[in-house]
Amino acid sequence: MRYIYLMVFAFCNFALASSNNTEFKLEAFYDTDLYHQQLGLTKTQFDAVNRQLSTVVTQQSSHTIDDAIQITYLENPHAEHVIALAAIRYLSSSLIASKSPTPTSLEHSIVALYYLERLEKVATLHTWAHQVRETLGRQVNQVLAYDSLNVNEQLASHTQFHHAFNVQPEQGVDAGNALVESLITDPGNVMTLTLVASSRLWLGSEVSYSDPNTLYYFILTGFYSTRAILLSHEIELQAKQPTSTKKTMRLSSILGGWTTLARRWLAGVHQDTLSRSLIDQEHEQWFSVSPGFHSITLASSYFNEPSRFFKGYGYLMQGLGICNQDLLFRSCGDDPRFSFNRLVFLTTVMDYSIKAGDFDTARNLLGAKFWPDFHWHEWTQGQAQWLLREQNMEQLYTQWNNDDPSDDTPLIIRTNRQWSDNTMTCQTCHQEQNRSWTAEEKERARTPAPSIEFLQFWPEISTSWTGDQSTTLKCDNINSWQSNNVYRAKQQAVYQHALFEAKWWTRNEVPAKSKQYDVWRFVGFCQSGSIK
Repeated sequence: MRYIYLMVFAFCNFALASSNNTEFKLEAFYDTDLYHQQLGLTKTQFDAVNRQLSTVVTQQSSHTIDDAIQITYLENPHAEHVIALAAIRYLSSSLIASKSPTPTSLEHSIVALYYLERLEKVATLHTWAHQVRETLGRQVNQVLAYDSLNVNEQLASHTQFHHAFNVQPEQGVDAGNALVESLITDPGNVMTLTLVASSRLWLGSEVSYSDPNTLYYFILTGFYSTRAILLSHEIELQAKQPTSTKKTMRLSSILGGWTTLARRWLAGVHQDTLSRSLIDQEHEQWFSVSPGFHSITLASSYFNEPSRFFKGYGYLMQGLGICNQDLLFRSCGDDPRFSFNRLVFLTTVMDYSIKAGDFDTARNLLGAKFWPDFHWHEWTQGQAQWLLREQNMEQLYTQWNNDDPSDDTPLIIRTNRQWSDNTMTCQTCHQEQNRSWTAEEKERARTPAPSIEFLQFWPEISTSWTGDQSTTLKCDNINSWQSNNVYRAKQQAVYQHALFEAKWWTRNEVPAKSKQYDVWRFVGFCQSGSIK
């Protein structure tokens, strides 16, 4: 029992500010060319959005406008005028409006793409969404087009993020924005992309119970994490070439947990049970890639679901057994990036045991407090939760097994959420707290163990990045673009994980460089089939 290890890439229990920087307002219809020229709205469509904004402001008067719009959407996820208002809010500060790629314009463009996709599914009045989504998707794709892939970690923004993640979480918003700046500068840096995804998942998981910005950050997480999986797979294939000097992306094996947590939450917002089921199946496939890590993310997802509770318990115990057999496996130990993984994992097993009524196992685990190599006395942020379980097992058992979820103490790796699922969080595991690490230990944490350097098996992404199986763009039967090939009107090609369609005869014109009136039409971002 002394050698229970687990790496939990989860996210600290801090009330973090939204990155929606400015107070939104609709300009008059004819005072700007955004609405009628760039977006193609009619005056009737604009007036409907304006009326919806007035209603939102009146009904949610205690909130900022941005929060009010998100809350109204979360409570009415299929209401056309609400979705149209949300789309226009983010379009007003997107690449369409500003032209210049900044962290705000890029991320507001991604969020706008989410709402435009949702709007297309329900639109009866707002039929402008499809063309705008293609235009904006092309612009986002151009910002993220890359010359080559790399995993350069010697960036100040990476250091800034790790410091926030491990030491000063109140710097999380600024650190995340610095990462997006770096991504715009070098879109081919797969490590930067991966850290951006983790930053957005962290921030979205940590906001307070009634803060709607989980929605904002999880939309971004869905986009960045699915893209990170595709680019990590691509660079692995390049690294396998006999003469290659490329390195693999060392966090590839845990990307599945990140993307499925965010997309599952979005599917919950959409009330889409089929997509949630497919995402769960995808998540379970990632267990075979990294059992130590995904045992905890699966356990987090299934704790409050009676039909899946014992399945989650099973994954948790399998992860425990695998980590006990391989003490050096990188996903199983404490390290400078995750100082208290083992104690958090033990507490998760304790929580499952208590809910299952197995008090003997739970009490046996309490002995870890006295094992010096677990550093319990340096675990300042987790001790209160540990002692709560030590002193109140029977009460917790009753809470977790009655029919009233409102009185439940959260699983140690979960934060209660007003909308959709609770979210996975873990400041108690990745913050250093009172634990210290040597420079040698910190450097060693940067190097992947051989067991996860090459994944071999990459589970297929089961839904669109928005968490919707019905809008998944599969590119399996489309060939990659080749510069010497001739393409005629309506012929399609895949380029850098996006699908393009030729408008007329073309050869040797790079799809990602096409602008609105050039030869290639941007169709969408591939979720499968783009790795050839």
